[in-house]
Amino acid sequence: MIWWLSQTGTLVAGPPAGPRDHRFVLADEWIRSPRVLEGDEALAELAARYAEGHGPATVADLCWWTKLTVGAARRAFAAAESAGRVERYERDGVTWWVPAVDRPGGAPAELQLLPAFDELLLGYRDRSLSIDPARWLEVMSSNGIASPTLAQPGRIVGTWSARDGDVATQPFADPALDLELLRLESERVERFLTGDGSPSVRAPVSDESAQASWMRTGVRT
Repeated sequence: MIWWLSQTGTLVAGPPAGPRDHRFVLADEWIRSPRVLEGDEALAELAARYAEGHGPATVADLCWWTKLTVGAARRAFAAAESAGRVERYERDGVTWWVPAVDRPGGAPAELQLLPAFDELLLGYRDRSLSIDPARWLEVMSSNGIASPTLAQPGRIVGTWSARDGDVATQPFADPALDLELLRLESERVERFLTGDGSPSVRAPVSDESAQASWMRTGVRT
């Protein structure tokens, strides 16, 4: 029922009611003056926002995330490019799209404990920038159940779990993984889960820095 009401525009996600409780609100009460977009203008906005949240990304990624046809996804990126919202890069014969406008931000987090079904894992058709394909079955079961993951930075380097507020990590064999940083981050998440303090809020990496990092390393940030 909640899915249907959300898909029909009756409900939207509202502010959380706590660290584990989600709240939905009436769209008409929460969005007082909605923008109404149609045609290529709507496609451009969709592609630009996807690039802002997920870039670098491909046409295939946008199709995966939105279920647009390939033709519509290409039109969407082209319209966003004409509007000055996205830029394209060529790498290994593939066109990648990133935001065109730099946003204020700081350095990316050195290591993060991400929830199960995080967009870094599921927001793309091609996940090779986010995870070694050989590790896929270590984070996604055969029946589609995703595990919480460790990301350093923007690259999945292990999994984690929590029971009764205690965090257990299962890092991959990665010599670059900072085990002391992993310990500190695990303790931070434990404090959040048990209500002993709240997690610090990290500033997002700027688009310019993220693009430069990706061009050098092929890793999303």
